[in-house]
Amino acid sequence: MKTLSEETKHWGMQVVRAELREIDPPPDVQETMNKVVKAENEKTAARDFSEAKRDPGRRRAQSSHQDRRGQETSGDPRSRRKEASSHT
Repeated sequence: MKTLSEETKHWGMQVVRAELREIDPPPDVQETMNKVVKAENEKTAARDFSEAKRDPGRRRAQSSHQDRRGQETSGDPRSRRKEASSHT
């Protein structure tokens, strides 16, 4: 941003924001980026698998708790009616 501002200041303009819309990296850079993403995904999957294998009940309990919380906080008025009728 600094370089852009310096290059355009003699035009009587001030650059306050720049946006990159589309970047086409060279094929070797794109391949490297894809490998990094794949490695991160595999690492996450391995960690999740080992956690699930170690304590399967906890993961299911957390998942069902999150599902119930999602229904409670959803903007769907039908879910609120169901909750209200179940509490009475």
